[in-house]
Amino acid sequence: MNFGKSLFDRGGRDKNSGQHDQQPRQLSELDKLNQQFAQLYQQGQYEQAIPIAARVRDLAREQLGQDHPDFPQYLNNLAVMYQRVGDYSQAESLYQQAVGLVRKNLGEEHPDLAGTLSNLGGLYQGMGNYHRAEQLYRQAMEISRKALGEDDPTFATSLNNLGTLYYAIHSYAAAEPLYQQAAKIVRENLGEWHPNFAISLNNLALLYSDMGDYRRAEPLYKRALEIDRQVLGENHVEVALKLNNLALLYYKTDNYTAAEPLYRQAAEIVLENLGELHPNSAMILDNLAQLYHARGDYRHAEPLYERAVRTRRAILGEEHPDYATSLSNLALLYVATHREAEAMNLLQRVASIQDEMLAQVFAIGSETQRMEYLNNVLGDLGNLLSLVVGYLSHSSAAVQTALDLVLRRKGIATEALAAQQDALLEGRYPALTAEMRELNTLRAQIARKTLDGPGPEGSAAHQQIVAEWNDRKEQLEAELASRIPE
Repeated sequence: MNFGKSLFDRGGRDKNSGQHDQQPRQLSELDKLNQQFAQLYQQGQYEQAIPIAARVRDLAREQLGQDHPDFPQYLNNLAVMYQRVGDYSQAESLYQQAVGLVRKNLGEEHPDLAGTLSNLGGLYQGMGNYHRAEQLYRQAMEISRKALGEDDPTFATSLNNLGTLYYAIHSYAAAEPLYQQAAKIVRENLGEWHPNFAISLNNLALLYSDMGDYRRAEPLYKRALEIDRQVLGENHVEVALKLNNLALLYYKTDNYTAAEPLYRQAAEIVLENLGELHPNSAMILDNLAQLYHARGDYRHAEPLYERAVRTRRAILGEEHPDYATSLSNLALLYVATHREAEAMNLLQRVASIQDEMLAQVFAIGSETQRMEYLNNVLGDLGNLLSLVVGYLSHSSAAVQTALDLVLRRKGIATEALAAQQDALLEGRYPALTAEMRELNTLRAQIARKTLDGPGPEGSAAHQQIVAEWNDRKEQLEAELASRIPE
């Protein structure tokens, strides 16, 4: 994210002597607010940053005017904050305003347009609208290519954005050459010891790891880790995340001896820098617990699983899929240690969370994302059915629970058909296009907000936001149902 440029120096260049004395004072106020906003952003306090960013936008409009080349950046900053808290309608409107102003004032071929189009593309990618995101990323890439050339780091950013989109939809063959070209450009322009080069290497390593090509992934993870250690220091969070990625590769290849010290070091760094109540802390603790579990070291695995469960419940809430994952992992440990009834209770809770999430994920609209989530759901369904058949077949309550869950899962096809019908209805009733799109946007917002869980705004504010969006969604559904005779 780029913040609004510092405008203080520009005030002294104003040729109007009548404004020369007051301009530095006004712009200094703008700079001060913008610095306050930047600090809140860096701290992850997005809710608190929104009113500051809005004030910066309003002040910039008053002092500079909407046609000033810097004004779209202030719109962008505010849009990013709304995007981070999951308010996609507000973010979309602001990004579109920024795109319109850059087009009007700078033209279709200006590199600033590439940046604003990429930001809007990132929003659509987060909403699961991959087709629209791809269009915008490609437009941005072509603008950067023509305006700056294929050797410019900005063009590398465009390549990386498009590669990340293809990685997200598991189109690895399309993502690989984009990541490779981006890494080459960054290395040649910024050098082999720049943090951005470490990011490029890590992206490639993640891609190869997901493809099962661990031989190619390992040296890239190691090189990215070496860069971050040298440039950022041994105790930086980015170093911990690279350690985690390398450890996960060793875990996947059954090299538990190599994985354990990396996980332990990553956990130490993250806990020291971020504390226990952070998603990265929960992730690494859960990964270390899975390692001990796989080695049969249940005594060390259980307390780590329990910490991950507590952390994810506290920061993500009890409806988040990551919380369900931690419950499922703990349930499997209970099965391994002959506590079948406790495992059944946890797996029932997992199934309940997944019931809520299925409708949310289906609302996002990506077939790939649906299938990925369904694969996870089917894995947990298999765990529950195996537990009932293998250990609890004597319990009529357990058997009935399993049958009920199978029937609920059969309702997934109905959800898929409903999503397809929405798309058909939008074309069949053009007068209702605006309402249909608002409904789909709300569904995507609710889905993404639920998936992401509470942010810096806290659990209570998170639940209130989701409740308000759900109220509006139900109102729209009722209105549309009364106007569509199908």
